[in-house]
Amino acid sequence: MTNPDEPIGEQSMHRWQDLFEECLGDVLYLYGDTSATDGLGR
Repeated sequence: MTNPDEPIGEQSMHRWQDLFEECLGDVLYLYGDTSATDGLGR
């Protein structure tokens, strides 16, 4: 799964960036979805 040509640091940075973007996307989706109905974002 890991790319031997890529340093370990690069691997973890990409992995954390993917996780961060995924979580951020979920938060923004949920916030936008709910704030449209009650205006409180929850």
